[in-house]
Amino acid sequence: MNAPHRRTLRVVLWTLGGLLTLATLVTVAIHIAPVRRAFGMAPLGQSSAGGGCPFGYGKDDGASAALTPRVPRALPADMPRAAARPALGFAFHVTTRAEVQTWAVSHGITCTTQRAGLQLSCQDIPATLVGGDLAVASAWLSFASDGTLQSLRTVRKTADVTQVASAFDHTRGMLTSTVGQPKKDSGDVETTRLAANLLAQSAVEYHFADYRADLRATHLDDGFVLSESYIALD
Repeated sequence: MNAPHRRTLRVVLWTLGGLLTLATLVTVAIHIAPVRRAFGMAPLGQSSAGGGCPFGYGKDDGASAALTPRVPRALPADMPRAAARPALGFAFHVTTRAEVQTWAVSHGITCTTQRAGLQLSCQDIPATLVGGDLAVASAWLSFASDGTLQSLRTVRKTADVTQVASAFDHTRGMLTSTVGQPKKDSGDVETTRLAANLLAQSAVEYHFADYRADLRATHLDDGFVLSESYIALD
């Protein structure tokens, strides 16, 4: 490789490195409460009045897409299926958007429609309705084209590290006993490490041909967050 080509390659690599560093810093920054306030973002676990979650959850659009038959996805033959697919009491491809809306109204829970009605964003769900000891600050439920549940993501918040550790360990144990062994597992939450280090995290992931579940306990500057993600892959 001649000298001009080497210089060009170095410039490209430096540019890519800079972009990667910038993306990492932005990702970290939007988890910091003062930064979120400075840019008019709502605290994590709450929806923004003018926008929504910075990770792609859209604002309330009030629309409703026409329902169409769902075409099942082909599943990889070399991966096992989950023994069960828990989703906080809801059932994938059975529970409908209308049923979730009726459930929310009956319990006084506020939900708004997003993405032409294929997603609901719900706030402040009591723990007694979805299990565990921590209430759900925000939940995002996504629906397939036929209006049945496809995925569910939640955020729970607490100022007590022992509470988030207990909730993480309990949910992790439930998932392992119900669906099978995790693909990735950081183990039980070490409360001392989690409490002492900003952005410290414990995580466990379950990967199957037809189901994925991710659980994370994270230390943010304004407390601790337990995030859950449950997705049907068929």
